[in-house]
Amino acid sequence: MKRFKFYKDKVKTLSMGLFISSIIFSGTVFAQDVEFSANLSDDYKEWTNNKEEGIMPKTYSTNLPEEILKEYIYEPLPSLKEGFLLKALNLEEVSSVEDETRYNLAENIPIRIKHQGTTTECWAFSLISCMESNFAIKNNASNLENIPDFSERHMDYATSKDFSDGINEIGYNRSVGKGGIPIMGLSYLSNGTGAVLEQDMPFEDNENQILLSSIDKKADTTITGYKSLTGIFKEFDRNGHVKYTNGSGHYYTEEEVKALRKIIKENIVKNGAVTGMTAGNHVNYYNNPSEVYKSTAYFCNNPSIARDHAITIVGWDDNYSKENFNENCRPNSDGAYIILNSYGENMFDKGYMYVSYEDVLIESDLYVIEGTEKVNYDKIYQNDFFGGIYSIGSTSDDTGYYANVYSRDLSKK
Repeated sequence: MKRFKFYKDKVKTLSMGLFISSIIFSGTVFAQDVEFSANLSDDYKEWTNNKEEGIMPKTYSTNLPEEILKEYIYEPLPSLKEGFLLKALNLEEVSSVEDETRYNLAENIPIRIKHQGTTTECWAFSLISCMESNFAIKNNASNLENIPDFSERHMDYATSKDFSDGINEIGYNRSVGKGGIPIMGLSYLSNGTGAVLEQDMPFEDNENQILLSSIDKKADTTITGYKSLTGIFKEFDRNGHVKYTNGSGHYYTEEEVKALRKIIKENIVKNGAVTGMTAGNHVNYYNNPSEVYKSTAYFCNNPSIARDHAITIVGWDDNYSKENFNENCRPNSDGAYIILNSYGENMFDKGYMYVSYEDVLIESDLYVIEGTEKVNYDKIYQNDFFGGIYSIGSTSDDTGYYANVYSRDLSKK
């Protein structure tokens, strides 16, 4: 994504096909009796038809099966118990987040507040923060010394193609300095390329071309799974009232919106921070437009605006007052996500901000990491090195199974 330019022989078997099956909706679908519907999103179709430049929108819009939504809409839930994050997490415990009106992951686990400087690496910073928070939760880390510090710079360069002395044959068709999107970083984190430790490729406040050999680093940790949360898109009428949609013509009821947000909240508590996107380049959507970096709240209701900045969702506040937003651009209702930005502790509210639930982009493209593991294998067998490119669904009422079959490379002992 763009930086701000304010205007005014162990074997690991992987298959990105398996990853795609787990990102169809919030919840793993290796063996579930569900129906699934996925359609090309209106944003993607418009982007394709008009041959627009810029960052590609999310390809698919999805509907959660009614039986899953019912679980989140109707199930009575106990109250969240203080400090349960440091205990063994399971879905039954996590379900209690619905009753909590405010939750901040940063108050429960240590989180690094980093600064991307003048680079376009916000997307890498967001994903690395998600990965580090997942590690903290799954390993009950109580201080930053117990959480590996991973390199955003390596993610940026290792997924790019052009170098000063040649072409990276396993890079995306992108150049450093042009920004990126989460799915690129997620494939990097799961295909054996990364993550590498910060000490192996430290951050530099530049995106200069470098030698291809500079990215020849050994991956320290990989992710074991990720998923894309069902998007919530917004439409605003001329009076500023909002309607919620899946992006392809289905309008959500109020109960469905609450259920989908509960899924986002559960994932924050169970799996760590969630990566999302906003439009950061327009001062009039901040609550302190004259001194943007002192702003504490953000809300945009312009459906034609382009996303240009990745952020990290670490919590929520259902009662965050709509009066806290810019008086010239306010949401209809209270409630906001707590987000970590990537401009250091001296910007915004000590590195954090509130983004309204009604923000036109904040819920449109969300990803969460489900697990990490130390790289302890010699070879990966995988499909779709560059990430999943299609969806797998079922209209059957029966449980289904699928697998990838590989022939072992016996040259590795």
